[in-house]
Amino acid sequence: MAIKGVNLPRFQGGAMLVEVLIASVLGLTVIGMIVGIFLSGYRIASNRTLELLTLQNLTITTQMMRSDIQRAGYSGGLGHSLTLLDESEIIAVSGSSIGFVYFDPHSALFQHVKYKLLGNQLYTCEKKSAAIQSFSSLSRCHHLFDQNMLVVPSFAVSTVPLSSSSAQSAMIHFYLEAELRDGRFNHSVSMSVKQRNWQ
Repeated sequence: MAIKGVNLPRFQGGAMLVEVLIASVLGLTVIGMIVGIFLSGYRIASNRTLELLTLQNLTITTQMMRSDIQRAGYSGGLGHSLTLLDESEIIAVSGSSIGFVYFDPHSALFQHVKYKLLGNQLYTCEKKSAAIQSFSSLSRCHHLFDQNMLVVPSFAVSTVPLSSSSAQSAMIHFYLEAELRDGRFNHSVSMSVKQRNWQ
């Protein structure tokens, strides 16, 4: 009995090539989708990190300012509250600047502090000395924010006198606004701090 040979269809090789091409296209599409999802997630995470950076800088700065303002005028038991040289108020305000002095018991020196807005940056100017200095003499300053990343569009300070029959104090209101250099993630903080040391 004779066995007939089987002839494979001539188009089978071409069909396999088409299947390989389809599989390759599908594979590349899936890889592209995965990369797209990864990049999207990375952008979201990166943006979230930058927003948190802005908020964290605002929070840390306002907490530091609150702490300093509450020390303003402390004299270490001298019997009277301290003011900067030639100033009548414990907390001196001039435009977008605020300054004060307090006695630092650890160094036994007078700690001078000034916050000021210059351009679009917020600076702190500090000086320790054995004698009380003037508001204008506090000129050695440094940035409170990373100037390569953040700017400060606004910093405003105002005071409201608080009086009793025997003493005077003040409520200090300040507004601080910060954002990335490209204008994204603008956030602001408003805070009121009561001056602890009375005149």
